[in-house]
Amino acid sequence: MTELRFVGAAGLPAPAHNRDAAARALTLMRRWDDRAHARLFTAALGPARIRTFLAGVRQAFGDCSLGDPQQVLPGGVVYALQCERGEARMRVSLTDDAPPRIGGFEITRAPGTGPCG
Repeated sequence: MTELRFVGAAGLPAPAHNRDAAARALTLMRRWDDRAHARLFTAALGPARIRTFLAGVRQAFGDCSLGDPQQVLPGGVVYALQCERGEARMRVSLTDDAPPRIGGFEITRAPGTGPCG
């Protein structure tokens, strides 16, 4: 091996600006706001796309609250979500813009919590 790369770590705190963005994204799931979306997400993650995605997540999981970071990666953070209908994971990646915006966003069922384990 000739190269070492940091691929992520568990047990580290999330950067404050990432945690704030994650919390604001969950707020949009409960109550949509076009202006808040425009300040939070990049243009590539347009309002119709994110609103539809968050509505589907809410339908599947119910209301969710932000939990602890599960993995801190060079490009973002994976958080635990505690939801009305199960556990989920949310990955939030921010741009280098000032202020940073969410450029990567994913919510999935937590490993081992689906119908197949």
